[in-house]
Amino acid sequence: MTGNRFWLLIAQPLLFGCGRLHSQQAVPAPSASAAASSSNAPSPSARATADAPRTAEQVLNAWTLALNAADMTALAALYADQVKFYGQSLAREDVVARKRKALAAAPGFEQQLLGQPNYQDEGDSVRVFFQKRSGPPGRQSDVRSTLVLAKSPHLAIREETDAVTEKRFSSASADAKPDSCDAAVWALVASTPFSKRLYAQIDRNLKGLPASANLHPGGMGPFLPYETGGTYDVWIGVNGPERFENYAFFSVTPKGEMSVVCAQCDAPSGHLAPVRSALDDFHRLCANQ
Repeated sequence: MTGNRFWLLIAQPLLFGCGRLHSQQAVPAPSASAAASSSNAPSPSARATADAPRTAEQVLNAWTLALNAADMTALAALYADQVKFYGQSLAREDVVARKRKALAAAPGFEQQLLGQPNYQDEGDSVRVFFQKRSGPPGRQSDVRSTLVLAKSPHLAIREETDAVTEKRFSSASADAKPDSCDAAVWALVASTPFSKRLYAQIDRNLKGLPASANLHPGGMGPFLPYETGGTYDVWIGVNGPERFENYAFFSVTPKGEMSVVCAQCDAPSGHLAPVRSALDDFHRLCANQ
């Protein structure tokens, strides 16, 4: 699977709530023995290092368990001080605040890992590629994701992203000629008049929502014939920080015949008509898939 499979995912903005001030109360001074014991105790950072997961697999599993339990303390312990979070550089506290807000908005949220993750050692870090299924009951979706773990002083998440974000922040022009089968499938779908109308519909729907919702047009795929049973599949819809809401499923046969099934749109009957040059690129780049 390549980095073009998903695109455009932005994290939700941090919202601050109102807190309550508590009156201060005097507490007894510690005894001499307690003070001595405290002076010999390890620092919080040392304790975090001692208790931290020892392998990338343990970090990934602990991260999933913390999300499922909505355990913000456990979640915070897994992140580095500074995190590249879906394309934005954030302090650990801001990342955890966004996770807390997203989980509060999705009662019953559950995440599970699908298949076997792939671990790549990159010297001072480990990059973990995996597919997750997440969301509240009845509204779960599958997303291919990436964590980058800094090795020092202990394994900690310094980047959380997915191929959606990687594509969005790529310097390549959206109008560039495709150079891979994945890109050719996207270009083929995007060349149809229906997909243009679909994006316009999504834009109109999003304009009716507050900016604080931080939702954006997005997509998933292409899923390849060996995964789908014979077609190249693309989903177009809306991305948010934790899930993808699908509007339409596009299927392309190896011959380039394209159809669509709508979840939140009116699908035309019959095959969709792509631009000829996009079809030629598809045949050229996907012939050996």
